[in-house]
Amino acid sequence: MVSYSITDEDSIYFHEDEYCQIEIIPEENYFEGSKVLEEHSVHEENNGFLSVYSRKPHTLKTIEKSITVHSFKELLEKYSLKTFKIVNSGYGRQIIHKPNIMAYGFENYVLFVEIHNSTIQNIWIMYSASLISKDVFPVQLEKALYEIGKKWNEEVIVRLSNLKLVEDYLQAI
Repeated sequence: MVSYSITDEDSIYFHEDEYCQIEIIPEENYFEGSKVLEEHSVHEENNGFLSVYSRKPHTLKTIEKSITVHSFKELLEKYSLKTFKIVNSGYGRQIIHKPNIMAYGFENYVLFVEIHNSTIQNIWIMYSASLISKDVFPVQLEKALYEIGKKWNEEVIVRLSNLKLVEDYLQAI
């Protein structure tokens, strides 16, 4: 186990399989993503899924939007309930420190921000049972996603600039 001088309360772990699974992507990729969802419906049986779809890289990468860490961090700190000082990832017993990833806690979700040269490279959300109960509606996360949508016109397969769609999406997941 890797040890750090900051307490466990100040750190968050995500399994490598969670990386960019619920991803916030540039709006230019919206129709591309929704088309994939329409074409590849879920084929599920009692014992699991019948097929797997592997996503292709997005046409426009988040880093190409040139969103600075400073402006994004300022927005997230306004709404988040917790800022994690240490982010770790890995699988099994392997733990890898991720100094280029910031993490912000919202009710029962964590929003991760991967950075490359002071520019946002990737943004994704993960449910976290270590935060408040899943029964609590993520009001602060909703506000943050709405602000992201207004400022950078980003998408999470729903239009973030529409508060009702953000609310519907968060209630559905």
